Amino acid sequence: MTSYRAKLVLDGKVFLNIVKVVRGDARLSIDDDKTEIAYLTPDRVALTMVYIRPEDAYEYDVVEPVEVGTNLEVIAKRLQKKKVGKNDKIELRVYENKLVTEIQRQSGRISRLTFKLIDVPPEIPEIKLENLISKYRVKIALLGSQWERLISSFDGADALTFEAYPEKLVVLDSDETVDEEDEFPADTLIEYRMDANEPVKSAYGYIFLKEIKPLSKVADTVEIMYDIDMPILIKYNIGGIEAKTLIAPRA
Repeated sequence: MTSYRAKLVLDGKVFLNIVKVVRGDARLSIDDDKTEIAYLTPDRVALTMVYIRPEDAYEYDVVEPVEVGTNLEVIAKRLQKKKVGKNDKIELRVYENKLVTEIQRQSGRISRLTFKLIDVPPEIPEIKLENLISKYRVKIALLGSQWERLISSFDGADALTFEAYPEKLVVLDSDETVDEEDEFPADTLIEYRMDANEPVKSAYGYIFLKEIKPLSKVADTVEIMYDIDMPILIKYNIGGIEAKTLIAPRA
C-alpha cells in the first residue's frame, strides 16, 4: 500500500462526538504541531474548529503536511452504524486521495472504512480568535454536564438570549405562550467575569447551539465568551483537545 501522508490514533468516543457536530464538508489540516478540523455551516452562521495536538493522540505521525477536504457528516454516520465502543480507538490515515478510518476494538476486531477526499471547502475563513477574545466583556466557565443540561432543557426554542449581570447569568427563551429562563448565580460557575456597567445581552439561534451539544458529553469544561452584537465563542475542553464554535448573533 502507498505510504500515508499523515496518521493519528484517537479515543474512539471522543472522535465520534467531534465529527457528529459537523453537518457537511470540512477542512482537515495536519502538520507536526497540530491537527485542525474546520467546518462552516452553509448559511455561514456558525464556524466550528477542533484542535488536536500530538500529545492528545495515542499515535501521531506526519510524513508531510496535509490540507484536504472531507465530508465528516458521512464519516460520522458510518461510524455510528459500526457502533464505536467505550474503549475503542480510531485510527485515521490520510493518503493522496483517500482517508482510511479504522475502528480498533478492544476485542481485537478491526473495522476499516475508506473515504474519498474532496476539494478543500473554499469558503471556510481563517479567523484570528485572539482579536475577538480581547473584545469580549463576558467570560463564563462551567462543567460540560451543566452546559449539556442547559441546552437540552430549552429543546424546541428558536433562539436563546444570554443576559449577564454582575452577580448572575440568565439564559432565556420567549415565545407567544411562555417566557422560560434559567439563572446561574456567579458562585455556581467555575468562572464568571462580567466587565461592564450595564447588563450584556445577546441572542443566538438555538439550532446551532443544539448541533454542537454532543461535544458537551465528552468535555470536562465549557468556556463561553460573548458580547452585544458579537458572535458567541463556545470552547469545549476535551482532555487536551479543544473544540471552538463561533455563532453569529441574531439580528
